[in-house]
Amino acid sequence: MEIKEACLSYSIVSLVYQITIITIMYLCNISPISSKSITTFLMVFIPLSMIGCYVLIKLLHSKVSSIKKRKDSFSEVMLLVFTLASFLAGSVLFHVVSILLGAPLIENVEETFSLSMLCSALTVVPLFITHDGRWDDFLSYLPETTYVQDSLSDCIKMVSAFTVIGAWAGAFPIPLDWDRDWQTWPITCCIGALSGQIVGLCFSILSCAGIIPSSPPNWKNKIT
Repeated sequence: MEIKEACLSYSIVSLVYQITIITIMYLCNISPISSKSITTFLMVFIPLSMIGCYVLIKLLHSKVSSIKKRKDSFSEVMLLVFTLASFLAGSVLFHVVSILLGAPLIENVEETFSLSMLCSALTVVPLFITHDGRWDDFLSYLPETTYVQDSLSDCIKMVSAFTVIGAWAGAFPIPLDWDRDWQTWPITCCIGALSGQIVGLCFSILSCAGIIPSSPPNWKNKIT
């Protein structure tokens, strides 16, 4: 399997997997747009998303011929431990950023941290796993140029960017004086993150299929 095929497979499987989880939970009256069930939704969706992500990325790594396992790679147990550590670290980071961007400091702490865990599960975890748990590779890679078809890491980073933007954009309807249940914090941000993830995966699919450019013209030259 080549890199392009791996990126396409990751995007399609992730898209179908996440939509399936959301649909099943919705049919079970665990809706992400209800203040009564948003916490339950996140507590179920987040671990399922992380498990699916871990299995899928490890499977793709074993199938892609150009990805060679490093001699100093962690064992599967250690990788799981460090993945959980990265998830918690990412959750704390997103929580701090959420507060800096206007989330309640003292009130709704549980809700804010739930949103932070969702963002961490959808962004930090897949990026960390695809780098085999190497903190140095993971952190040094983040500011580099993104080109969807270059590597699985680039594909995941692009999807993660859409997720973060979606979560940020989701905050805009909250202050509107509509008095709707779905405006309760942090429902719209969670929906924004999930929507951003889906849009990012669709973008990746279309890019890998050659329907749209995998990056803006002269992206690399402009950034580097």
